[in-house]
Amino acid sequence: MPLLPCRPARRARRDSDRFPELRRWRGELAAAEKALADLLPATAKVVLVEPRRMRDRANDLLLGMYAQVAQDHGAHDRRFRIEHAQHLRPQDIGLPGSAAIPVRAVMADQQAGMFGQACFTPGSTKNTFGTAGVLTGNAGSHPVIPEGLTGSVGWTVGGQTAYEVEGVVFHSGQTMQWLRDRLGVLSPDDDIESVASRVPDTGGVYVVPAFAGMCAPHWVRDAQAAIVGLTLESSAAHVVRAGVEAMAYQTRDNVTALVESGTPIDELKVDGGAARSGLLCQFQADILGIPVVRPTELERTALGVAQVAGIGAGLWSMSDLSSQWQLDRVFEPTMSADRREELHAGWQEAVRRTLAKAP
Repeated sequence: MPLLPCRPARRARRDSDRFPELRRWRGELAAAEKALADLLPATAKVVLVEPRRMRDRANDLLLGMYAQVAQDHGAHDRRFRIEHAQHLRPQDIGLPGSAAIPVRAVMADQQAGMFGQACFTPGSTKNTFGTAGVLTGNAGSHPVIPEGLTGSVGWTVGGQTAYEVEGVVFHSGQTMQWLRDRLGVLSPDDDIESVASRVPDTGGVYVVPAFAGMCAPHWVRDAQAAIVGLTLESSAAHVVRAGVEAMAYQTRDNVTALVESGTPIDELKVDGGAARSGLLCQFQADILGIPVVRPTELERTALGVAQVAGIGAGLWSMSDLSSQWQLDRVFEPTMSADRREELHAGWQEAVRRTLAKAP
């Protein structure tokens, strides 16, 4: 994970001369970069805050702890040595005792969520429907970076490293928030699924939520959002349903990129707040043509890192976790293949028209 300064090196050196504590940070960060060079691929990057902002004591603590964690990092389930651990005292958070709290797991959010979904075998894939939408798949023991997606280390647990493939969608659940708060087609008391279910389909309406550009797998930063296919027959319910379906279409685009790279996907696990919607999960299964599997608990990130910490502490094994994953419901595809491809072709045309207008 290369650690990239936000300014040219010459200016960074000048700032470090002005602020002596930066010399220590630069040394720690350089050591962390060297320690991580063989572990993480160059596609994962961390952009640090501007050096002049590092004068703040909070940044001193956070960056110092991060650099020390990164320097010690060889596995996600080990006991991490943190130079500033005296700041992590039980009494500071209302717990008894005076000894520093041991850190037994450190993971990024999507990797932790994939672990929490028990995606332990190559090809096992899940999608989070949150404010953004993120597809993550287990790429196995070797890094894989499909066209349009990104790749990184998933985890190193029990001495084994699994790599992950990731496709990020900027606007997933946030699209529905925009429809409510900005466009006004939903009231604060409306149930989104109930409104969207008032019509059998979108009537040819597509919402392309490129509010800050289109992310994976298109990567067109200057694209702008669009609602395509409106007619005099279109209603608020059609637009709302199109917003729901946009989440599924974007997921299909990323799944397609992963499958075309040679990774077969037999089913898709889902989590995140929007996955509570049966309408979304069913349409996702229909537009993918594979089962969509929803667990009983939709918050998997905190669960995943806690599970890794438990492995590091010897409380359980990965095989234990696989058997503890609990199913809520399987959504089987019911849409015909012809209808599925017809709808997806409409989405692709809406995206093409939207991207064609990008500067």
